Amino acid sequence: MQAEAKVKRWVLAGLATVAAAGCAPVDPATPGRAASAPARQCFNARNVNGFQVVDDRAVDLNVGANRVFRLQLLGTCPDVRDAVGVAVRTRGGSSYVCEDNDVELLVPAQTGPRVCPAVDLRQRTPEELAAERAVGR
Repeated sequence: MQAEAKVKRWVLAGLATVAAAGCAPVDPATPGRAASAPARQCFNARNVNGFQVVDDRAVDLNVGANRVFRLQLLGTCPDVRDAVGVAVRTRGGSSYVCEDNDVELLVPAQTGPRVCPAVDLRQRTPEELAAERAVGR
């Protein structure tokens, strides 16, 4: 009886492993091998300490000492070009931002803060930033 329970546990553990592997993304370059998922890059909204306007649809947020996140906005955010400051508001109750639907940009306007929702968020690479500095953006 005890041996039978042990076998059932091993079988269930094996099935769970196979099921989890079946849900892993597959690398198209090597069929049958699971792709390594990119690690999520999160930041605490309280650590945003600056911004640069890319255009009226995108803003780079400076986070901490040396991280920069590109925030792509839903449509245009007309007042962002003239803003001397912006605020980052998280959605969902957490102060951490990990995905584009976690954050909104608040831009001061004469009628009150304009809410500009994000549609894409990604951390900029050091290579991208160095290339922009070399060009003198």
